[in-house]
Amino acid sequence: SDVLLADEQVHANAMLQRVETPHGEIRSQAPHWRFEKTPATIKRGCPLLGQDTERVFAELGGRDHINPHPSPPPFMGKEQDNPRNGILGGLRVLEIAEGVAGPLCGMILRRFGTEVTKIEPPQGDWLRQLPPKAGGSNALFLQLNPGKQSIVIDLRTEPGREQLAHLARDADVVITGYRPGKLARLGIAYEDLKHSNSQLIYCEITGWGAKGPMADLPATELAVQAMAGLTRHLGVKNCPPIRQGFDMASVATGIAAVQAILAALYWRARSGEGQRVDVSMLASALAINQWDIVAESETVERERPSPGIQLESYDWPPDRGFRCADGSCLIDFLGHEEGWSLFFADIERPDLLADPRFNTVQLIRNHKRFLPELLNPTLESLTLDRLEPIVRRHGGTILPALDLEQVIKHPQVQSLGIIVREPGASIPTIRLPFKCTEPLQVENLPPAPPIGRAYPNSKITSH
Repeated sequence: SDVLLADEQVHANAMLQRVETPHGEIRSQAPHWRFEKTPATIKRGCPLLGQDTERVFAELGGRDHINPHPSPPPFMGKEQDNPRNGILGGLRVLEIAEGVAGPLCGMILRRFGTEVTKIEPPQGDWLRQLPPKAGGSNALFLQLNPGKQSIVIDLRTEPGREQLAHLARDADVVITGYRPGKLARLGIAYEDLKHSNSQLIYCEITGWGAKGPMADLPATELAVQAMAGLTRHLGVKNCPPIRQGFDMASVATGIAAVQAILAALYWRARSGEGQRVDVSMLASALAINQWDIVAESETVERERPSPGIQLESYDWPPDRGFRCADGSCLIDFLGHEEGWSLFFADIERPDLLADPRFNTVQLIRNHKRFLPELLNPTLESLTLDRLEPIVRRHGGTILPALDLEQVIKHPQVQSLGIIVREPGASIPTIRLPFKCTEPLQVENLPPAPPIGRAYPNSKITSH
């Protein structure tokens, strides 16, 4: 943590900050968006319970004219589509990004109803060519790009840059996924496009941040995870670090980019002005690692905090759950650790009740990592159906370790309606993980397009 705080790249982009709290100073991640005109800031730390109640109600009482249900800001899209086409229907997005983070951002905006035009180099998004293959293309590419248009533009040429500038004049949002130096060399940086479209929201997604000594270095998922400290969460102490299984930093970056774009659109609705937004993989990875940054933070007295689950977790072996008679399962009493003692009694393990490592709730939390080795000999003779009522009776959770097919067929997953097969699609579609009373997202999108393909009735023509 000390090395990370002093790192020149982190410092140059102000990715970490010190925050004063009622309990002393802590280190925290700084807001991981960079708005040109509306900086995201945190002025103070966590409040005391109820500390602002009287002030807020006093202010409301003195301003009777305040409407408790204000009207939404005026819609600023180029064209008013039917609202049932999505909450952002009418907005036009240019996606100049490859891989995961930028296309994920574009996919979410597309499901909100925007028209997303994917600008691809002549060879196409590099993700198209990687395995695993499905329907002739990369499975992840198909998931990240449904309903988008694909336009091939060679941005290395003057005609290509002129084509992009023409498209950007009529766009609401531009998403880029290249290093800052490359954007400038190609002549497609924000400074190059804003003069012909003052309302443009330009979301610049980078690996390491828009400035600093690493700004123009290539970034990979593994490199960013290691830089942000995420690789410490897996493996065994004093052994090489292990990469988190999925592209955690890339996914976090794509979601952060959507949040930033929505905030910038709201600002535009109020001010009439566009702006540049800087979102980096490193800042996003630090943001999702905030628990450990704070847990390792220094107190006012420059003393390390007392050991707890965050700090001890680096010494723990990987958590593989428990073995029961019909497979693996995960058992936990998080927030109800006293339930472990009752569970020990019900499965007839008085030796654990007498074990000094489990005498109190705090001791149970600190030594929970030893439980699989101690409990598995007993649990291997008990089925999941036998264990489930015991665990739940004492406030715990128990779930089997499912494979993918079991996950898809699980009644709870099916009730969410999040994994579906769209008409004509070769792979399942993962829909957005939320629903609203009114239609919010566009469903039944056409599949990801071939290179250079625009869908019928498109407002933007391919070149």
